Amino acid sequence: MATVNEYLNELLNKKQNNYNYTENEKRTYAYISDLLNQWKQRFNSINYYYPIQIQMELSGSKAKGDAIKGKSDIDIFVSITDRTNQFTCKDYYEDLYAFLKPKFATNSLRKQNVSIGISYAGCSIDVTPGKRINYNSYSIYNDYDNHFIYSRKQNKNIQTNIKKHVNLVKNSGLTKEMMLIKLWRNCHNLVLPSIAIEIIVNDILYDKNSYDLYSNFKKILEALRDSITTRKIIDPANTNNNIADTMDDDEKENIREIAIQSLSYDHGNTVTTSKIVW
Repeated sequence: MATVNEYLNELLNKKQNNYNYTENEKRTYAYISDLLNQWKQRFNSINYYYPIQIQMELSGSKAKGDAIKGKSDIDIFVSITDRTNQFTCKDYYEDLYAFLKPKFATNSLRKQNVSIGISYAGCSIDVTPGKRINYNSYSIYNDYDNHFIYSRKQNKNIQTNIKKHVNLVKNSGLTKEMMLIKLWRNCHNLVLPSIAIEIIVNDILYDKNSYDLYSNFKKILEALRDSITTRKIIDPANTNNNIADTMDDDEKENIREIAIQSLSYDHGNTVTTSKIVW
């Protein structure tokens, strides 16, 4: 009979999605990139001296190394440099959505909180437009990659830094724990953003890493049980951005209740792991 850690590691081997992009994903990325380049051309003639610059880069869990199956296969961050501040973040978000809308079937394109979700050729793609804040800085400074993104849920701009998010995960040594909590969230249909999971796991285990997968997993569940309803989840790229504000009280309470339920399957001598995460 498999031990708890053997079960969890085998589950991660089945569910993780950090391999290279498949040929189908590569073709999908090429198609979406072509569409984004077409959208970019719309701005090339605006303001000859200070043209709007648009760059695309892969982001998300695959770039970080904590991707699991069942979420977006491809994450694209669209970095926009608008030196004369001609358009707002919301303008760019809505304009990009309007541009993409006729290119896809009605149920294949959807507005999400900060991204636009696309289903194409069996792949799930998230495209997030962001407006660069400090375009006069040099790239050696951290603030050069600071961006505003538009949050539909909060109807306001949020400052973020995708590279800081990537580095948070890559340098944490906790990608397995992050993937497990993502799987746990998905199994129980919880509302808990991936960036929130990454921050929470890093905060809880930063100086309490036991290097035992189940022990760490249990510590996270205990923290969610004890503090998720009041916990601040501070964006490392913007200390004024409490990601917990994107979740309502019912969503937080649901997380707490499922954490309690999950911990009830730990009986000390035995752990019914398959009822906690699968």
